[in-house]
Amino acid sequence: MERPHRRGGLLGPMILVGLGVILLLNNLGLLEWSIWEALLRLWPVLIIGAGLDLLIGRRSIWGSLLVIVLVLGVAAASIALYEGGTLGAGRLEREAIEVPLGEASQGTVEIDFSVGRLEVNESDNPDLFAEGAAALQEGENLQSVARTEGDTIFYSLSSDVHEWTGVGLFGSWMDSRVWTLELNPEIPLTLTIDTGVGEMQIDLSGLHLNELDLNGGVGRTVVTLPAEGGGHVRMDLGVGESVLIVPAGVGVRIRVEGGLAPVSAPSDYERREGMYISPNYASADSQVEVEISAGVGAIVIREAAAP
Repeated sequence: MERPHRRGGLLGPMILVGLGVILLLNNLGLLEWSIWEALLRLWPVLIIGAGLDLLIGRRSIWGSLLVIVLVLGVAAASIALYEGGTLGAGRLEREAIEVPLGEASQGTVEIDFSVGRLEVNESDNPDLFAEGAAALQEGENLQSVARTEGDTIFYSLSSDVHEWTGVGLFGSWMDSRVWTLELNPEIPLTLTIDTGVGEMQIDLSGLHLNELDLNGGVGRTVVTLPAEGGGHVRMDLGVGESVLIVPAGVGVRIRVEGGLAPVSAPSDYERREGMYISPNYASADSQVEVEISAGVGAIVIREAAAP
């Protein structure tokens, strides 16, 4: 006896087609990469859609169409509630960050940032290794830990979330959850930054950088290279636009590998086998080596205007 054929639903293929269209519009410059942050907030709708697809979507073509309509309706209602404030975020509290420099003459920094906006730049207080502030959700505890071994200070910044309270479906705290960290510009630094979802502004122009390891997530990332002293930068990118700003007079050699990311570089940069080399690289007093493992998005290499 021939078994009845169980057809597949339309929801999965429609989602793939939709994501492909969004990527195409991103690459053509017709749609901002920040759209991926908004889409990520809708992930619970995909779970609802998958469940509906299993229940009714695979029974008939009309069932599949009904699932698509229901999913679009849930998404639209959720967006309407979010915009209207019904699904607003819980109250955020700011906690200050202050780490004395002590006798340290070099530093290692590890930042684990999940959601929101992260800003890293230089401090103007010579007595501090690091200072700044972090916006925290209720139930979230800041983990700001420093220890000194010999002449090196080891510092880590993250948060320990025991429970999220007052957070809506989309997590609207993405727009107001801002962490700022200002680091001492006088001592050599090794930085490791792991990011999640949001916008990252990493300004190394005034810092004495040895190495930066940046593991990107979803969102927009802007990294300004050090203006003096050179250094080594490694970027493992996720989804979104990544902008690399080269200060005036700095020589840079950038290697880009893998991913689905178109690269935009100044017209006078030498291009060969995934390498982008500034014309002044060999003669520059300050040289920066950059290795980029591309993700899905756009990579923009831009030179800063001379001061």
